[in-house]
Amino acid sequence: MSQLISINDHLAYKPAGIPFKSVDAARWAHRQRHQNGLAGAFVRIGRNIFIDAPKLLELARKNAE
Repeated sequence: MSQLISINDHLAYKPAGIPFKSVDAARWAHRQRHQNGLAGAFVRIGRNIFIDAPKLLELARKNAE
Protein backbone atom coordinates (compact mmCIF):
# COMPACT_ATOMS: atom_id res chain seq x y z
CA MET A 1 0.00 0.00 0.00
CA SER A 2 1.37 3.38 -0.99
CA GLN A 3 1.74 6.20 1.45
CA LEU A 4 1.75 9.40 -0.56
CA ILE A 5 3.15 12.44 1.19
CA SER A 6 3.07 15.90 -0.30
CA ILE A 7 6.53 17.14 -1.18
CA ASN A 8 5.63 20.32 0.77
CA ASP A 9 4.81 18.46 4.02
CA HIS A 10 8.33 18.30 5.51
CA LEU A 11 6.93 17.46 8.97
CA ALA A 12 5.67 14.13 7.61
CA TYR A 13 9.06 13.08 6.19
CA LYS A 14 10.65 11.77 9.38
CA PRO A 15 7.67 9.69 10.64
CA ALA A 16 7.42 8.08 7.19
CA GLY A 17 11.15 7.32 7.09
CA ILE A 18 11.89 9.76 4.28
CA PRO A 19 15.53 10.86 4.63
CA PHE A 20 15.16 14.41 3.28
CA LYS A 21 15.82 17.18 5.82
CA SER A 22 13.90 19.90 3.98
CA VAL A 23 11.45 20.59 1.19
CA ASP A 24 14.34 21.96 -0.88
CA ALA A 25 16.22 18.67 -0.53
CA ALA A 26 13.13 16.74 -1.61
CA ARG A 27 12.62 19.05 -4.59
CA TRP A 28 16.26 18.60 -5.61
CA ALA A 29 15.82 14.81 -5.43
CA HIS A 30 12.69 15.17 -7.56
CA ARG A 31 14.58 17.18 -10.18
CA GLN A 32 17.38 14.58 -10.19
CA ARG A 33 15.02 11.57 -9.95
CA HIS A 34 16.09 9.98 -13.24
CA GLN A 35 19.80 10.37 -12.54
CA ASN A 36 19.61 8.99 -8.98
CA GLY A 37 17.19 6.14 -9.76
CA LEU A 38 14.27 7.45 -7.70
CA ALA A 39 11.86 8.26 -10.53
CA GLY A 40 9.30 5.71 -9.37
CA ALA A 41 9.07 7.28 -5.93
CA PHE A 42 7.61 10.59 -7.09
CA VAL A 43 3.99 10.93 -8.20
CA ARG A 44 2.53 13.98 -9.89
CA ILE A 45 -1.21 14.57 -9.55
CA GLY A 46 -2.13 17.72 -11.39
CA ARG A 47 0.31 20.38 -10.19
CA ASN A 48 1.04 18.58 -6.93
CA ILE A 49 4.04 16.33 -6.35
CA PHE A 50 3.89 13.50 -3.84
CA ILE A 51 6.50 11.12 -2.47
CA ASP A 52 5.60 7.44 -2.30
CA ALA A 53 7.45 6.71 0.96
CA PRO A 54 7.66 2.88 0.74
CA LYS A 55 8.75 3.07 -2.91
CA LEU A 56 11.39 5.69 -2.10
CA LEU A 57 12.91 3.48 0.58
CA GLU A 58 12.76 0.43 -1.70
CA LEU A 59 14.51 2.23 -4.56
CA ALA A 60 17.10 3.76 -2.23
CA ARG A 61 17.97 0.29 -0.90
CA LYS A 62 18.08 -1.14 -4.42
CA ASN A 63 20.37 1.64 -5.68
CA ALA A 64 22.67 1.30 -2.67
CA GLU A 65 23.58 -2.27 -3.68
